[in-house]
Amino acid sequence: MKTFQKFNEDVETIIKGGISTFLNKNKNIKVGDFLDKNKRTKTVDKIKTRGKGVLGNTLSQLGDHLSK
Repeated sequence: MKTFQKFNEDVETIIKGGISTFLNKNKNIKVGDFLDKNKRTKTVDKIKTRGKGVLGNTLSQLGDHLSK
């Protein structure tokens, strides 16, 4: 049986992994993409789509971890 501290460390690792994945997928976005009104909408949509995907995967991993 896991201790509460180990459980918290596992959850923290999963969340940090999700954040790292999101940042890595969006590392090529520049400030200019937000300032240019022609690129802004496309950039925001890309971030939203990637964020939903990463969040879904992260929540799925947390759910799997909690069910164990």
